[in-house]
Amino acid sequence: LLVATASADTPLKGLPVLVDALAKLVPEHPDLRLRVIGRLRDGPTKNAIVAHGLEDRIQFTENLEQAEIAKLFQQATLALSASLFEGFGLPAAEAMACGAPVIVSDGGALPEVAGKAGVIVPKGDSAALAEAIASLLADPKRRIALGAAAAKRAKITFSWERHGFHATQLYRKAIHAHHRA
Repeated sequence: LLVATASADTPLKGLPVLVDALAKLVPEHPDLRLRVIGRLRDGPTKNAIVAHGLEDRIQFTENLEQAEIAKLFQQATLALSASLFEGFGLPAAEAMACGAPVIVSDGGALPEVAGKAGVIVPKGDSAALAEAIASLLADPKRRIALGAAAAKRAKITFSWERHGFHATQLYRKAIHAHHRA
């Protein structure tokens, strides 16, 4: 079982919350692993990993090419964003585009990114995050359905074609308003 996230190791990203959630799940899921696309720094995340004895279960990976990131999200059992705040949440959108079922916190714009195609938990709540992860691990059919819904939402909502269409519409409105003035 592989859980993946792409995140800087800064306080706002909530990685210690994710580590605490993982620690709650290990007794029931001894094969559970976490892969973080990012660099581990000295501080709260590293301290939580050591305190919970999870050094062998959590791997940090830096400098991945875009294709490697996509492959990781495609192979992941699920993807997470435990951020306390996100202005957008690009890693969640990337995971969704790869068909990964996502669990996101309610920090900032993450609920808007995931929509109904993801599971949303309260930010900073490791118990709620652990419960959401356990629920998806126990329900492969739901994971598959959420992954498909995530891929569809990402394609419809975040594609270059959609953004191009909306930009064109905005330009048309601006030109039309200018000609009427």
